[in-house]
Amino acid sequence: MTLVQEKTVTKAATITRIPATDYATHPAYGQLFGSPRLSTRLAALRRLLPILREQAVRRYKYGQSFQPAIAPGQSALAGDMIRNGAIAVHLTSEEMARISTGAAPFVAALEARRAQTPPGQARTWKDTSLPIGKDEAEQLYKDVRTALKTRGILGAAETYVGHAVKIKNLDLQINDPTDAHWRNHFADAGVPDPSTAYMHIDSVRRVKCMIYLTDVTDRTGPFSYVLGTNAIRLGFLEDIIRKANDISRLDRCDRETRELFSALPKVLQRKSEFGNDLHDSMPEVAALLASEHFFTSDDGNLILFDNNGIHRGGMVLEGKRIILQVPLGASRTVRASRTDRLR
Repeated sequence: MTLVQEKTVTKAATITRIPATDYATHPAYGQLFGSPRLSTRLAALRRLLPILREQAVRRYKYGQSFQPAIAPGQSALAGDMIRNGAIAVHLTSEEMARISTGAAPFVAALEARRAQTPPGQARTWKDTSLPIGKDEAEQLYKDVRTALKTRGILGAAETYVGHAVKIKNLDLQINDPTDAHWRNHFADAGVPDPSTAYMHIDSVRRVKCMIYLTDVTDRTGPFSYVLGTNAIRLGFLEDIIRKANDISRLDRCDRETRELFSALPKVLQRKSEFGNDLHDSMPEVAALLASEHFFTSDDGNLILFDNNGIHRGGMVLEGKRIILQVPLGASRTVRASRTDRLR
């Protein structure tokens, strides 16, 4: 069995909030569309408000669900996870061989589906992924869980969230330079992507794992995390607004959706995928980039992270990246305390 010495990732600056964009002056939003018509305002609100209401109920019921803190007796992995929000370990060659063998039929199936994309047509995010059901890959699920437990990742995750966790599902993802979901957001307006393009938080908070099935370098789409941003505490309104815009798909960057988003009241103009809309001249951008760590295969081939922190990945410039995404959820129903609900 081959073991590799783990590397320690150190957090850079402290970032306490997600930067805000002034959409009224953004060249691909307010400057492009001008003052919205009443019909456009109403269309945007009709799309957002029902989901905003659902998110308010969910946040009140479940809160943020966990507030991790350093405590005596925790493992080094758990401590690093609490400090930084993301950690990486090396699986052994034997563990990787079992997982890769179990994933091979699904890799072939997804490759075949991707090959059906017409020449010259860029693939979207949906074209890059394939869910793997437990009933069709029981051994793969067992091998992944064994690896997570043996490497201390399950223990670190359970310390982090404060309760037992289990693998919710497995999702295969393949990325190459033809994928278009992370770039050229404002080509129609002649506005280049900022250095923070595709930075986002997820719409449902949980801890997730990522297993690299191919060697990942800085050119083949490494997962990246803005270290320490797992400690950002979104207020009630900001949290539900960002997640409602994500779920309603009002945070997409096609021209029609941008016009709808521009018509929302300013207080509702908050996105989960916010990085596309920042300006490189903003001082907050420099802080984000300074604290961003790109996890290559040198760091490890198994990454655990809190998806409510700022992250991005799969931005492949050359070659191909194949990964398994492994969301971890509570093995029982966990409800927030009254204190958590009011945070």
